[in-house]
This record gives sequence, C-alpha cells and structure tokens, in this order.
Amino acid sequence: MQRFLSKRSWYQRLSSFRRGLAYSTSTVGLVAAFLAVTLVFFASNPSDSLLADLANLGAVFLVGYAVETAWVVRAMRAAPVDDREERLGTMAGFGAAGLTGIMLGIFLAERVRLGHWIWIDEILFAWVVASTLFLGLFVVLQPVLTHEWLGKGDEPID
Repeated sequence: MQRFLSKRSWYQRLSSFRRGLAYSTSTVGLVAAFLAVTLVFFASNPSDSLLADLANLGAVFLVGYAVETAWVVRAMRAAPVDDREERLGTMAGFGAAGLTGIMLGIFLAERVRLGHWIWIDEILFAWVVASTLFLGLFVVLQPVLTHEWLGKGDEPID
C-alpha cells in the first residue's frame, strides 16, 4: 500500500503527518472493501448484539491504543522529525478509524434493531470489523513495532 501511494503526486505533496494519516485510513478502507465483498456473498446480516459487542470491544481496544500511543510518542522523541511525524499520522489515522468504527457499530446496531439493513450497511459493517481488527492488532503489536521503528536492537526502551 505504501509503495502504491508513494507513486501518487497528491500523496507526495502531503506533509509527513498527513501521509501517515492517508496510509492508515486507506489501509483500513482496503481491508474493509475486501471484507464487504466477502460479507455480502458469504454472511448473513449481523445481529444488533454482535454490532454492540464489536463497538464495546473497539472501545476497550481504543483505550489501550491511546495509552500505548502516548508511550510511543514519548519513546519516539529522538527519532528523525519526518519519520516521527509520519508514524504519528499513521497512529492517529488508525485511532480515528477505530473511533469511527465504534460509532458506526452503535449506529448499525440501532438500524438492525429497527429492521433496516441495506447494501451500504454491509460496507459500514465491514469498516467496523476492519477498524476493530486493526485496533486489536496494534494494541498487541505496538510495543514490538515501536522497538523496530526506533531501531534499538536489543536495547530496552525507556
């Protein structure tokens, strides 16, 4: 995805922070699009309790993500400015995608409860699943990724 975006002229004109933001939101969007196609053909409509549970799970992941991101920001102070800004944009983009997924999960749960479900709801449901997935992955992987990003090798991070 990064290689694809880096060839686009509009992407090259963005600041480092906005490049990270564009990268993260387009990654979630791409996974959500794949999930939407899969869900339309192979899954039935979700229940309102599933959507509410996904929103709750996303909220738990978002709290953990915010705590870990604060730690990452502190740990990345010595990193080069452009690299740090792009990483911060990426983290902000995944956090914003997660927050959007939580809100969409609550919204879609109410739509299911009222008996409304159309094709666009499948796409929104895929966004809820993809954003929750990415938040969960980053909560688990962020310490390892930060260690790798900082290039510290075997040195402990403060």
